[in-house]
This record gives sequence, C-alpha cells and structure tokens, in this order.
Amino acid sequence: MRMGDEVKVTAAEIPPMPELAGALAPLPASKQREWRDTYAKALKQAKIDVPEGGMEQRIRAVKEANRIFCVDEPLSYKDAMALEPWQLVKRQQMGDRLHVVTIDGKGLWFEVSRGVDVAAGKTGAKTS
Repeated sequence: MRMGDEVKVTAAEIPPMPELAGALAPLPASKQREWRDTYAKALKQAKIDVPEGGMEQRIRAVKEANRIFCVDEPLSYKDAMALEPWQLVKRQQMGDRLHVVTIDGKGLWFEVSRGVDVAAGKTGAKTS
C-alpha cells in the first residue's frame, strides 16, 4: 500500500456473525450491527498495520469484534438478573441460590435472599 492510498473495506470482506451457541436469546440487531461495524473498523486498521498479511488482518478484526461477547462479571444477584438473555447460557434459580453462566464462560452463584456471591464469597447489594 502506498502512502496516500485510502484503505477501504467492502461488505464482502465482512464475514457472517459467529453464532452464540447455547445463548438464552439471539444477539439483538443493534449488537449485530455493532459487531459488523467494529469488524470493519478493525480490518481497515489492520490493512494499514499489516498491509501484506491478509490472514493476520482478519484475525485482528475478528478478535476486536468479538470483544462484544465479553460480559462484565455480575457482582450481585441484582446484577446477574440485569444481564440480557443473549449474554447468558444459563440463569436458573435453585432453592435460595441463583446460578448464572455467561456466554464467555463465567459460572457464578448468588444467594437470592441476600445477594451474596456464594462461589467467590463476595457480598453484593442487598435485594428486597
């Protein structure tokens, strides 16, 4: 690539969205759009950073776009209940405990009555 050349990304260069196998709900359209936009922006930058590396460019773009699938760890029962269904593989109440598993593999337990994270021993916000 020569200095002054404008870097372009075509729609054909943007791959299909990865599927969220096992998620409780499909990815919302707004998040799908965010993933595609992030991929395109990252691919454009990768074409500048690694002009000769087609595969490396795609790897960098996918890695950046897939950051959307990182779920902030809930610290309380209330936080766990506030997660969107597409962010979860499991949200199940078992007696007085809530078990959640996020799409990025975090498995956490919370006491329903007091909002305490049983697995890590963290005390979360009290719930009513």
